[in-house]
Amino acid sequence: MAGVIKILIMSESSPVIVWLRRKQTSLPLILICTLPLPSVFVPVVAFCNSGSLEWAHRIYKRTTTIIVPEKGIDAGQKSSPLSLVHMSGSNKLDSASIEPNILSSINELESLHRERQSETLQDHHSNKEQSLHSHQDDAAIKRGKQPLVQQPNDKTKPTLSFILREPVGELSESNLKSLCNSIRHTRKGQSLQNLGVLHRILLELDRWDRLPDSTSITRTILLKPIHVFSVLTAISHDLRALKHKHNRVKRIHAKKNPGREKITADDMKRLVEVVNLLRQQRHSRSLDSGCYTDDVPSFAVMIASDASRWEPTAASAAINFLNILAEEGREACDWEPILIGAVIDALARYGRAEDAQGLLERALGVKIAYTDESGSSDRSDVSVSSSMSLRHFGPCYDALLRAWSNRATIMANVSPGDQTRKQKNFKACNVTSAESSLGHARQILLNHMPLQSELPITNRTCAAVLQGYSALGLGSEAEKLLMELEALHLSPVYSTSSLLKSSSVPRFLSSLDAACYNTVLHACSQSKDSGDLRRAEKIFRSMTQGTPLKLSLKDSNVGENESSTSLLSVIPPQPDFITYSSMLNCLCRHNSISAAEDLLDDMHSFLKPNAACYAPLFLALEKSGEADAPDRVLSWLERSEGSLRKPSRLLFMSALRCMMRHGRGEEAEMIFYKAYPGETYHRGRGPDEYSCTLVLRAWERTKPNTERRSAAKRAENFLEKMEGILPALDVSMFNIVLNCYARAGDADKAEQLLASLEHRTSSPLNHDSTHVQPDNKSYSMVIKALANSDAKNAVDRAWNVLYKLGYPQEGQSVPFRLTVYNFNSMLRLFAKRGMSTEAEALLNKIDELIVEGTMKTGGPDIFYEAVLEALGRCGDVDAPSRAEALVTRLEVMSEMGGAPEGAKDRRPSALAYNILLNIYANAGQAGKAERLLERLSDPDSVSLGSTIKAIKNSGKSQAVALTRAESLANSQGTGNEIIYLHRLSLCQKFGMGNEAERLIQQMKDQNLNPNLIHYTVAINSWAKSTDSDATDRAEKLFERMTDEFDLDRPAYHGLLLNYSTRGNPKKARRLLQRILDLPHITPNRNSFTMVIDAYARSKSTDAGEKAEEILDQMRELHAKGNQDVEPDSVTYASVIRCKRTSQNKNIHDMTSFERLQLMRELQIESWPF
Repeated sequence: MAGVIKILIMSESSPVIVWLRRKQTSLPLILICTLPLPSVFVPVVAFCNSGSLEWAHRIYKRTTTIIVPEKGIDAGQKSSPLSLVHMSGSNKLDSASIEPNILSSINELESLHRERQSETLQDHHSNKEQSLHSHQDDAAIKRGKQPLVQQPNDKTKPTLSFILREPVGELSESNLKSLCNSIRHTRKGQSLQNLGVLHRILLELDRWDRLPDSTSITRTILLKPIHVFSVLTAISHDLRALKHKHNRVKRIHAKKNPGREKITADDMKRLVEVVNLLRQQRHSRSLDSGCYTDDVPSFAVMIASDASRWEPTAASAAINFLNILAEEGREACDWEPILIGAVIDALARYGRAEDAQGLLERALGVKIAYTDESGSSDRSDVSVSSSMSLRHFGPCYDALLRAWSNRATIMANVSPGDQTRKQKNFKACNVTSAESSLGHARQILLNHMPLQSELPITNRTCAAVLQGYSALGLGSEAEKLLMELEALHLSPVYSTSSLLKSSSVPRFLSSLDAACYNTVLHACSQSKDSGDLRRAEKIFRSMTQGTPLKLSLKDSNVGENESSTSLLSVIPPQPDFITYSSMLNCLCRHNSISAAEDLLDDMHSFLKPNAACYAPLFLALEKSGEADAPDRVLSWLERSEGSLRKPSRLLFMSALRCMMRHGRGEEAEMIFYKAYPGETYHRGRGPDEYSCTLVLRAWERTKPNTERRSAAKRAENFLEKMEGILPALDVSMFNIVLNCYARAGDADKAEQLLASLEHRTSSPLNHDSTHVQPDNKSYSMVIKALANSDAKNAVDRAWNVLYKLGYPQEGQSVPFRLTVYNFNSMLRLFAKRGMSTEAEALLNKIDELIVEGTMKTGGPDIFYEAVLEALGRCGDVDAPSRAEALVTRLEVMSEMGGAPEGAKDRRPSALAYNILLNIYANAGQAGKAERLLERLSDPDSVSLGSTIKAIKNSGKSQAVALTRAESLANSQGTGNEIIYLHRLSLCQKFGMGNEAERLIQQMKDQNLNPNLIHYTVAINSWAKSTDSDATDRAEKLFERMTDEFDLDRPAYHGLLLNYSTRGNPKKARRLLQRILDLPHITPNRNSFTMVIDAYARSKSTDAGEKAEEILDQMRELHAKGNQDVEPDSVTYASVIRCKRTSQNKNIHDMTSFERLQLMRELQIESWPF
């Protein structure tokens, strides 16, 4: 039968159908569509005769559909309906299987479309070859010509992707030719794909050579040098382009076919196999003789060395290629220095110093050994067997030194236990081994390289070792090496004997450049040793002022002072911008902020500092803790606007972090609006979540309690503004605002904000509710706000929050969403209100929920300390025994392993033990406190102080209490401020003023700083003293306090108590008037009550009258708004005592009528006694 050819070209606009038919008859036609239906149709020309169904079925496997017309149509007629044909492996086309209606197969067509979309195109050549014929016919039709008609017996050329999917060993010679032609020209970014094609070609040729009759079969040369070297050249070009792309500051946007970003381990493995296969088949009849030469492994060495920037296995592959060169007869001494340097540089990236040194020794025939500190040498041979001059191997030695430096850095970053990289605190891991590696590099530089006469030692050579010391922060060692290098460069010029004969110290210009000196400055900045700061200042001063640095040939070290051993001096190079920046960074890291500010101020006169100069200063001010740090940051931020070409986001973020740490919300918000002006929002450069969070955190950390409510309101207003700017808000931002209200104790506002979040979540109009859905922390913040508030119903409102989260309640079934965070907040609420019974009940309920499996463990530990704190504040008689039982419970759980799976160890913390000690102290149980203190392995000052407090409250005698307290204080060696404060409190109890002053002087002798609280306790000790000169001693101590401190109200009360207890109303009245005249101190009811007591103890006849005057004064101040001076029962009792004393009568002798009359006069409601 004769076949008929049909060409179908369809587009989304209008189809063009051209039919050509053989003269004999009309036959059904098979069309194979190459694009997903029903979008754009670009079918391939196909024809069918009696023997081509199997071929059509094989083509059908990788196409979307086959369309067959129901009957033949002559040219020029309209098209008939087309039908979808399913071929299920039969070798004949059954007309009964043809569906009459194509619409009935739409579902199957869509499923085929989805399968087609899930497949991944192998490469660009597949699409190009697959639609080649239809593009040719398209062009023919547009030119008005008939399309190219294939002969019935011809076969369509398979695509490249189809060939590669075939099993190894089943490709024909024509297929291999197609593969070879496809790699002759490589597009940019497609080199690694072509490497895979070359690998497949070599596998096929290797299979051919292994056939039994391969020698008898005539083979044509398929693979030629142009195929091999075009692939290798393309890989080299792509790697260089990738290197250039990643070295640029701004990434280049990917093009349509950018290729893969990085080379992988599989690519390197494939490259090694390709080189090995080329080497094995170099005598094959299918390969040209020029496909494998010495240039192939050399080329592969350079490729692997470049690829080592991204793939660690590439360094090993480069060594493998060098070994191939050696096996081919090229001795190591004949290797080009560029190959050796490239491989050593690749090894240096990963700190493989031993391999790098072994490779260089192999290439040069030199045992690279060194002389150690004792003078012994293991250098066996210094002769060079390489045929090339050593001056060409300078870069190789530079790479070797970098390898040892990088090895030291990697060793310092690797923990000996788990062998994992640690980016922070790396010096605590393996510094000793790292310093040993740097010592090896140092000895190679100083003792081996100078013996090689033609080997150059450049600035880059010296910097390779100095950078290792810089990375480890070894400033002193870096400075020592720097001076040794200076002496090394000067040693060929002047001998030691000639220098000794010189009467003056010779001066020479430095042979090193500023980069080497800058590296030493950077090493000093990374160090934590304060001595390195002095070294950096000396080097920097010498560079800026041009003063010489003195050297000594004896030890090649810097001479601190001029002496006979200083044989020469070196004038360092002129500083550059990096010099000033490095010194500025050094000053900031060593917390020398004032000097850094002076240096930065000087830089403005002759340089324009960049953002890298301001950032270290901002960070130092942020961590300094100085009160004026935020103001100084704002000042420098304003000055930076004049030196920078455009605003720097780095500086704005640094300034925001400083404001956040110091709790300066208003300044943070001002910086935010300066960093992100309104006109930048529509340009896509608006604020991000991080910057907004910094502003909210600044409001959150507002320190004055009186300003926290307004800060919380400002934080909420700022968040409302950001809702219209940020694309989405995170719930953590709302939690920060909730914490602002919690710290301010504004529970009403916190509950309103939480209700607003819940409303957003439940609203059907809000499509982005997941971004603002409250989490467990949100509810915990509300409970915290209730705990800090003065609301009487705070506990009931907090229980309602827990019920909302699913806390078990009768008659309600709410999904359980409680976590440990929520329960801890509730326990803190009970602790602040001293509700010990409720806290213990909740703790038992938590354990029940964990045992039942209702609540999952993990995350934070249950806050048992809150329960102990509640017991300490409840005032119950059995509180010490209940607290002791709870601590014992934690100890038993820790010993028995009772902590649930996923939870942390429940061993009592130091805080728990200290709270228990404080409970013992309040109860006066000194014996239990001392026994618990002996059990603690590492008691702190709080533990000792609480034990001394227990001794004070135990009722022990003065001698026993003082002796025991002194013994406890001496058990820790030198005391601290907390321990001395408790000892002073013991002196206050017994009225031992002399002992109190002696303890204060003892603190000064131990370089401790007694504060105002210590002096106040000491002056109170004189109030209870029986010494005749107690008042005079108290007044002298008060004068010392006035000179050293800004006195507060308790300090004035200390002296006032002395006057009150001794019945000195005149001095007490004058001191009270002094307090009233102070603008920053407000008196309270105790201030007036102590003056009234002074009148009562004076037994003067006008005591009652004076007491009533003071009482009227208190009422006047209370009416003006001072709530702290409202008289209480103690005040009225003191007034009554004054009136009865002035009348020389006893209070207990008063009749009921006299009591009622006195109460009416004083306007009191109840009798105070």
